[in-house]
Amino acid sequence: MFNVRFSLLFCVVYVFSGFSLKAQDVKVSYEAMGKNYILKAENSSFYPYTIQIVFTKLTGASGMTTDVPYISVAGNGISRLLTLKREVEEVPVGFAYQSRSYRGNWKTDSDSSFVYLPPVAPGKKVDIHILTSLEDFFQRDRKGKKVTGLAFRMNEGDTVYAMRGGLVCDVHQYQASEAEKPGSRVYARTENYVVVYHKDGSFATYKLFKNEGVFVEPGENIEAGEPIGVIGGNNYRQGAHLRLQMSGCFGDSDKDYAIEGRAYHSFIPIIAVNESETCKPDGQTAQFESSHPADLIMKEMSKREKKQYLKKMNGK
Repeated sequence: MFNVRFSLLFCVVYVFSGFSLKAQDVKVSYEAMGKNYILKAENSSFYPYTIQIVFTKLTGASGMTTDVPYISVAGNGISRLLTLKREVEEVPVGFAYQSRSYRGNWKTDSDSSFVYLPPVAPGKKVDIHILTSLEDFFQRDRKGKKVTGLAFRMNEGDTVYAMRGGLVCDVHQYQASEAEKPGSRVYARTENYVVVYHKDGSFATYKLFKNEGVFVEPGENIEAGEPIGVIGGNNYRQGAHLRLQMSGCFGDSDKDYAIEGRAYHSFIPIIAVNESETCKPDGQTAQFESSHPADLIMKEMSKREKKQYLKKMNGK
């Protein structure tokens, strides 16, 4: 049984943030199309990006203005953002613009009431502890500790399951940390992880996989309850465990960088205990037997996907 001291040793600083300017991932450009101009974004990653365009100069184009930024979301590949159409045949379009790229979908609100599957195999014990910031770890008496994520205790080699379906944006599986002495590590800057993007604009970052222990690839769409990798982290003082952070876009921000009042920040997910019960582990610990209800697995599936899933399950 873990004690309070153990749970407080789960500390981490996450570098992922929805607010991220990544010029190397997204390039905004334009091209002439007859007498009009098309602005487009080329996204080399599998992260969605919200593109904000501000025109500093604009003449001869209909339906656009320099007063209001134009906002669009671009996925992997080339996306058409907007078309500058000539307003008067005899007057050519003239323009200059500035663009910013924000990782994530800043045009929609994430659903904080969504119920997630536990990432543990059905029938196994779920043992959850909160993750706090390194600042809280070194200032033990500090009030109002910042919860940055959740830790699920596991055995090395256990399979991690997707808590929700989505698009795999990023995978690292060759940078697991090492410790001078077994079981001595508390924190490491580099670890193996998987980032999954959900339909409501939220992200799940799963961390501490074994080297070459990830089953999924960037650009792959996965379903809730699908195996995504094998856990490592046995070199940590806490033993092998999964570290999870959820980040969502919410319309309650007063940050200077917010878009239409929305900005990304971490949140604690609601997790299914069984078909009728849930828990939100924002206290020190939560323990229960893992269950993957079929209704939750199929919740975001299309009719065709549900039919295929049920056929597969009935064939077992």
